[in-house]
Amino acid sequence: MRRIRRQMRAQATPPGEGGPTPLTVPQLRALLFIRRKPDVSLSTLSEHLGESAPAASALVERLVRAGLLERRPDPEERRRIQLRLTPDGRARVAHVQAETRTWIMAGLAALRPQAVESLTAGLEALRQATAATPRSEP
Repeated sequence: MRRIRRQMRAQATPPGEGGPTPLTVPQLRALLFIRRKPDVSLSTLSEHLGESAPAASALVERLVRAGLLERRPDPEERRRIQLRLTPDGRARVAHVQAETRTWIMAGLAALRPQAVESLTAGLEALRQATAATPRSEP
């Protein structure tokens, strides 16, 4: 998982000048969380990231200025805002995930058939072991 996270961070920080603004790890985590839970509140995002509300608010502000995130008033409670990815935000997350997936597939393609069988068996054992475990919210 560390290598996958490292690869995702590398994809979130494009090389060279003139391209998209590099993303920090907390910004990438925020975008991924908001993609999974559109219209999430700032307080829920703050809790997920383990950040204070002012720190999460500053992070959101940077993502809004980068054009990756939008804030909307909550129709049910005026004082609360909802967070949602913009089309550019969705495209950026999709790019990071696609590039990471390609990297993983290249690594898997290089494995010998015996290694693939072992990996498949290990993943199946993990699936079975966690199937009985209740899921907690991220």
